[in-house]
Amino acid sequence: MLEDEGVTALHVASGSVCDSPPWYFQHMRLPAGRNLKWAAGIKNKVSVPVVVAGRMGDPIEIRRALNGGFVDAVVLGRPLIADPDLPKKMRGKQDEDIIQCGACLQSCLVKVKSGGGLSCIIDPEAAASRS
Repeated sequence: MLEDEGVTALHVASGSVCDSPPWYFQHMRLPAGRNLKWAAGIKNKVSVPVVVAGRMGDPIEIRRALNGGFVDAVVLGRPLIADPDLPKKMRGKQDEDIIQCGACLQSCLVKVKSGGGLSCIIDPEAAASRS
């Protein structure tokens, strides 16, 4: 139905800021991979590109999602706060050097919501260097 209406891509995430914030923000206590599972199910039913977001900072999972045809693209938000060089390190086959987001939400979300600015407890220098 969406394709018939001219939608050119689908961005799969879950939750709502108001009704289900844990699912929306994908914190560490939720099982990883749920959005990818749902996105893969949608991709099997549509012809437009499918993009997934939510706890997709593990380079092994990113490659599995893309190379396995589960999705067409992966959205990175917090993983790029923890390590802005993540894509560059993946291209250079330096996965072991990637600083992975812990999905704790303590500095990237809590501090921002309280007006403290963007930061990361996994890699405090990542956001500080951009201030």
